Amino acid sequence: MKFKHYILLLAVLTSTAISAIDGGSSYTAKDINNQMLKEEIGGIAIYLDLLASLLEIDLQEAIVDTFNEKSVKYGFPQHV
Repeated sequence: MKFKHYILLLAVLTSTAISAIDGGSSYTAKDINNQMLKEEIGGIAIYLDLLASLLEIDLQEAIVDTFNEKSVKYGFPQHV
C-alpha cells in the first residue's frame, strides 16, 4: 500500500531528527545547526501531511483534538 511508504519515510525522518538532537548519530552537538533541524522538521511535516491526506484525516483537526485531550488528561490549562 502507498501509505506504508509514507509511514516508513516519516519514521526515518523522525528518527534522523531525534538522533541528531540526542547524539545518536555521527553528528556532534557542534555539527547540528538550526538549518539542519529546520530541514528535518520540514520533511517530517511534509510526509505527515501526505500521510494524513492519504488516510483522509484532517491533520489540523487531529493536532488540535490531540493537544486538547492531552491537556485535559495531564491537567494542563492550555487548550487550542
